[in-house]
Amino acid sequence: MADTNLKKATKLYDEIERNSLFISPIQKEDRSLMNVPFIFSGKGSDEDFLSFCDKRSLKTLKGHRSVGGFRASIYNAMPEAGIDALVQAMQDYESRWIVYNWVGSLFESSLTISLNVKPSFINNFIEASLSGEEIADILLMLSLFIASWITALDAS
Repeated sequence: MADTNLKKATKLYDEIERNSLFISPIQKEDRSLMNVPFIFSGKGSDEDFLSFCDKRSLKTLKGHRSVGGFRASIYNAMPEAGIDALVQAMQDYESRWIVYNWVGSLFESSLTISLNVKPSFINNFIEASLSGEEIADILLMLSLFIASWITALDAS
């Protein structure tokens, strides 16, 4: 059981360390194998991430009321598949955050200036259930569209 708990905790702590959006407020030597707190590294919204997780049936992640952030309780009864689901949600949230901000800043700056329009579809990116491959395809298509749009603007 101890090996399983260590494996689960290590998997989650490794994702917290890898993910650009999250950090652990606990020093490595003081970390628990049962309760894993983590917070945003300055980017992101607690409410938005909790809602994102809730839609994936990941519950009770809200951190302590005086500290905020998140707390994953991974006691003995928590299966490793639960940790895998949380790690996947963290990775998906990070991907959507990157896409949302990249597309949002690109479109908001170019379209708002030239057309005085703020595309509403940008706000839907973070809610989309897309795989990493689908996100890459969208970025490629958007890049090609933007390149042709800029070329057309330069020609006129």
